[in-house]
Amino acid sequence: MSQSTPLTYATLSRPSRDSATIQRSAVRASAAHQHQAQQSPSIARPTDGARYTAEGIAGASLSSLDTWTGFLSSQWAETVKVQLLMPSSAAPVIPPSGADLISSLHSVVSRQNKVVAQLQERLVAQRAKEENDWVAKKQLSQSTSAEGMPDSSKDTKYEAAASVDDSVADSAAENTQVCVLLSHLLEHARFLWARAVSQHFRVAEVRKSSSGNDTRSPKKATAGVNAEAVMEEERVGLPPISLLFRCLVDGINSEEARQAIVTAGVLPASAWDSGVLGVDQLGILTVFERHVQALRTFPGIVPPLEALREYFAELHPQQLSKYYPSGALDSTLELAEAQMDAFLRFGDETEQMAALLREGLHPSVRRLLYARALQVPLVVTDGKPMFLAQGELMTNHLRHGLARYLTCSSRQARDKVKRRFHHHYSSSKEENRARLLQRLALDDMFISVGDSDKYFVYTDDVEVLSTAMVVDRSLPDPKMVQALKQLGRPGDALDSYVTYLQYPEKNLVHQKALPCGVAPLEGFTLLLGALCNVTSDTVEQYELAAAIVAQLWSRLQGPTPELFQCCLIFESLVQQLALPAVLHATRDLQYPPLVLAMRWMLTGFADLLDAFEVLSFWDLVLSYHMREMHRRSPLSLPTGLANAAPHDTSTPCALWLLPMYAAAIFVMRAPLVEACRTAAEVDVVFATGHQLRTRSLLQGLLFG
Repeated sequence: MSQSTPLTYATLSRPSRDSATIQRSAVRASAAHQHQAQQSPSIARPTDGARYTAEGIAGASLSSLDTWTGFLSSQWAETVKVQLLMPSSAAPVIPPSGADLISSLHSVVSRQNKVVAQLQERLVAQRAKEENDWVAKKQLSQSTSAEGMPDSSKDTKYEAAASVDDSVADSAAENTQVCVLLSHLLEHARFLWARAVSQHFRVAEVRKSSSGNDTRSPKKATAGVNAEAVMEEERVGLPPISLLFRCLVDGINSEEARQAIVTAGVLPASAWDSGVLGVDQLGILTVFERHVQALRTFPGIVPPLEALREYFAELHPQQLSKYYPSGALDSTLELAEAQMDAFLRFGDETEQMAALLREGLHPSVRRLLYARALQVPLVVTDGKPMFLAQGELMTNHLRHGLARYLTCSSRQARDKVKRRFHHHYSSSKEENRARLLQRLALDDMFISVGDSDKYFVYTDDVEVLSTAMVVDRSLPDPKMVQALKQLGRPGDALDSYVTYLQYPEKNLVHQKALPCGVAPLEGFTLLLGALCNVTSDTVEQYELAAAIVAQLWSRLQGPTPELFQCCLIFESLVQQLALPAVLHATRDLQYPPLVLAMRWMLTGFADLLDAFEVLSFWDLVLSYHMREMHRRSPLSLPTGLANAAPHDTSTPCALWLLPMYAAAIFVMRAPLVEACRTAAEVDVVFATGHQLRTRSLLQGLLFG
């Protein structure tokens, strides 16, 4: 066996690091591994002319040098270990070729994809079994409670509700998941929202038809759904966030919601007479009625600040490093190489990837970590883009490192993009609605992205993504259904998120869901524009956008349990930490802080923060989303509402970070709000946020 085989790069491209940085990394690596055995030295840079023995390489630890060197070293070490087990007359050790390394990389990524897919299947099966057990237990509890219930022949529903005993109320609450309870309370709000969105679409159809596009042939009309054609039309846009705010508040404050709370057994009917609900704060500190304020007493719905501090203890400054790269053009790529190495070694381990996301990602590896966090399979290529850059399809321009050999593109995503104007619906009315939705999405692109100083350069990308996203019928089923199953939601939970448009015909009212399931809101295209900073490959952009919309943002696009819970958490935090500012804004200025928070939360803070800080915040959201998808948050716990203890720190909902960060921003600028004399001045106070920093503000809110 040869004892002096040099380590070479074969046909692979060299790293882009200079010699000084390589040497500094080598010194740090050797210092970190001094505690290891003397026979396991670190592997130095191959171009230094060093030569290695087979025994030394076989026992060498992974270096913190560039990613290619680390990956090649580990593969060569495995080869040498195999050679050491063979007779001494075996052939000399030959470094792996470029094809061997690509094959090894393919094996690593394929194994990770397989592990993630198998875990996903097991989770879905486990959730189905848990739901069946939960239903059986609930039915048994209800039958037991019914036997002990006294007979009643009351005439009115108020008298019937008043006969509910407190113990029965506790029993009912104990057997009600938080997500199910909130879904029932929001039923009237969803009805108001569906009616408002339907009216918005009818008005938009009339205003858009005035441009004369509907008089053209279907082929020309289809071809006219693009930016140039929409620019000549009247701007209508997607349903405004203010409309959702009004529907949510009116729906949850309605008598129907109050009766739903009584029927669910959360509060007995006597609570309104015995002073349990306290003082009505409507118009003083909150926009919600007393029966909604009473829900804050349940930590399963509104966790207190102490519980949030335990939920997000990993964000403590002592737990979370504050290291950031010098920027997207960091010449050394030191952070990228370290994170790529960690991704190759622990890419199928949820906690390891979540920790990596919490630390903050280098821009060059963010697309890969996002794909893994969203359970999007990765593919190994030969270093060239999977699809050629032609027409509206763009590709990445990666020249160095392992990142150029990895992609999350798929043929399904490519087809969704290329065939987004090939509508196949059962009737011409549905086809016209889909086309109208695309035109409204382009309106929003011009209004939100086109006028943004951060994302206007991505108007072409967002045009493609938005027109494909709003007509993607795979979003509600199977993507949203799969995500809800993993989160532990009941089988019929999709109805809490899908928006059904109402179309009256003669004496009937027909309901039809939008192709993408949810009704995208004003500023929806900002969510897509922010993702364009993750990757420049059009197919990768759509793959990531479809996954993050189906798993996260779709759970906020309407009167959903998550949005309602986020609103309650935000109000609870700002009332506790900035009471004078909340009182001044709500009572004196008639401008509730929740109006600001909803605009920030529904756009993922993309319009407020600097582009780098937006993705830094999304890193944190996805880190907890990974954990939530594999466990249960309080929204999905099978212990019911009454058993949710304040110290329960199982797994937080990833979307809780949205109201927490919104509260941190409001609390930081609360003194300025107190000095405002009009609502317009409040808008000026929060007009820009380029100096806001995600981690420091969250740490100040939780641990300050």
